[in-house]
Amino acid sequence: MDAVVDANENVRDQVMALTDGRGADHVIVGPSAIPVIDQAYDLVAPGGTLLMFSPMAPDKHWSFSPHRLYFNEVSITSSYSCGPRETREALELIASGELEVDDLVSHRIDLAGVNDGIARTAAAQGDWLKAIVYPHGLPGGPHG
Repeated sequence: MDAVVDANENVRDQVMALTDGRGADHVIVGPSAIPVIDQAYDLVAPGGTLLMFSPMAPDKHWSFSPHRLYFNEVSITSSYSCGPRETREALELIASGELEVDDLVSHRIDLAGVNDGIARTAAAQGDWLKAIVYPHGLPGGPHG
């Protein structure tokens, strides 16, 4: 079963209700705030994986229970993120026009379209490749 929970409600209660108290097999944590990472680690089921999506600042340290990691066979992994040098180089290539990126974005949506956008991204069908979300409305629109 795939599920997304409402972060404005009690996340732990939602996850445990959806998994009969077991926890989630895969937990993706976006914010790099320590309390969010703590909560995400607590929600991983035995044998599950915690994916750290965003990097932490170099001066931040996360303390966790190695006992739980070992005996519950929890895996912790991270997504790849390029460093400042690579980011600068990519931005320079885009700004110079040497790297065409317009075709990488297939859709532009406002906040009202996020649920549909997530579903279409997960389905990975048709002409949907990547979308940019404009939280204040689409450019040129009533809120753009």
